Amino acid sequence: MTEMERESIGGAVLVDPLGGLILDPSNELKFKGPFDDYVTVSLWIKNPTEKRIAFKIKTTAPKRYCVKPNSGVLDSQQSMKVNVLLQPFNYDPNEKNKHKFMVQYMYLNESEMQLSVNDILNMWKDVAPTRLLDIKLKCLFEQTESEQQTKQDQTKTESKPVQQVAQPQTIQHETKSQNRNVEVSSTANDFESAPSSLVNKSSQSNTNTATNNTISTTSNNNNNSNNIARLDKSDNVVNELKQVKQENELLKKEINKLKEEEVRLRKLALETPFSSRAKQTGSTELLIDLLQNRSSVVIAALLAIIIYLILFR
Repeated sequence: MTEMERESIGGAVLVDPLGGLILDPSNELKFKGPFDDYVTVSLWIKNPTEKRIAFKIKTTAPKRYCVKPNSGVLDSQQSMKVNVLLQPFNYDPNEKNKHKFMVQYMYLNESEMQLSVNDILNMWKDVAPTRLLDIKLKCLFEQTESEQQTKQDQTKTESKPVQQVAQPQTIQHETKSQNRNVEVSSTANDFESAPSSLVNKSSQSNTNTATNNTISTTSNNNNNSNNIARLDKSDNVVNELKQVKQENELLKKEINKLKEEEVRLRKLALETPFSSRAKQTGSTELLIDLLQNRSSVVIAALLAIIIYLILFR
């Protein structure tokens, strides 16, 4: 493929004996607004040579762009699509755009031809500068028709003052436009490796906000769980009190039954002979002792429960 043919398809012509890479677009990346959202531009890179080529992409504004992939290896006649993502920003048409991209590449020698892609990408830092070639691309920001109309309306509104004052402003505007047209040369040191992932302050703040919300939600959940635990304890105390009352009523019934039994036994003792009366009296006393011991145990249990409720409620 001759240089004339490469120019006809929009490729970049380099001072390279082997032909170099072909980029599409070849000279500039055009980003079309609105710029309050992400804008993506595709860049095609082709290797028309018979050699294997490793490349990586750099930019003068690494915090404003995300490039995927930002490096790679192209075999002979192979092409690769690269997506360049511009992050949202406040667009000012009067601001001079100095953003540039550089596709840096090198030919692999015979000893490097059999290396894996990862090994080739890891050897960039040790490559001699004399082996490196590059192609530079400018970045252009284009407004939408609605944005251009709004800008023209603003310009018409600002151009209404007296002509005597407008004349020096026109001269100054022409001087500024001439300064904008001056091409600023960029050296390789002005470029940095283009990131392959987004580094956005808003996402970091959103992450911090989400973390704080998670922490506050967790604390609220802990407070709610503590309140639920307290309610459960109070419910348990109420249930225990109800059980104590029921047991107390049952004990009262049993005591009344025992008293009735005691009265009955005394009547029998009066009606029976002395010997049998003595036996019955002994058994009655034994029964009374047992009842008294049981009553004391129940009373002690009640006192322990009441003390527990007072201390731990």
